[in-house]
Amino acid sequence: MKDINLLPKVEKQKKKGHFLFNFFLIILIILLIIISGLSWLSGNSKKELAGKLEIIEKTNFDLNIYRDKLLFYKDFEEDVTYKSSLNQSLSDKTIKWSKKLYDLSRNLPDKVYILNFSGRCDNLYSSIEMVKNGGNVPKGKLLAFNIEGYANDYVEISRLILGIKEIADISDPWIVSIRESDVDNLKLLYFKVEVYWNLSEFLKDVEISKKPSSGSTAEPDLDEM
Repeated sequence: MKDINLLPKVEKQKKKGHFLFNFFLIILIILLIIISGLSWLSGNSKKELAGKLEIIEKTNFDLNIYRDKLLFYKDFEEDVTYKSSLNQSLSDKTIKWSKKLYDLSRNLPDKVYILNFSGRCDNLYSSIEMVKNGGNVPKGKLLAFNIEGYANDYVEISRLILGIKEIADISDPWIVSIRESDVDNLKLLYFKVEVYWNLSEFLKDVEISKKPSSGSTAEPDLDEM
């Protein structure tokens, strides 16, 4: 006798429903993984682009600094070249402030204290150039440097003046002022001294480039006399 199953096919429908649910769940998980991956890649791309942009900005900043330095060095080189051209015939007389400061410190009395040193040589260069071009020797004195400081007494200031006179290319140190001053309950003398260039020392080897005027007469040639 043949058996007939009269029960509804619920189990097969459940299996089919579970299969569809699992299938869609897997698809959803895959989509989430893809979206997460794309988000991660997008975030990394943004970070990478931001990093590259930062590098580019830093490079541009460094290039601007380098450009400014080059412009500064160019201006400095032009200034040095100009001043050097004024003194081509005086290479051995070029002002070396390090040497002047060394000579000053070497001749500085023990009880003299320098507060300020201010030097200049542009007036010397312009005077040399003027004489080279046929101009007259400037009248008056050319300031080389001035110093301010304290001394224990007048004798030390006198020693300072004598020491300054030993410095090459320098002449006529002049005491501008002296006054008493209290420093940390000590009685000291505040002084200011001006020192001048010995212009004649710099003009010894200068070649004057001025052409003689048309009305001037030439000196007789001693060989023809």
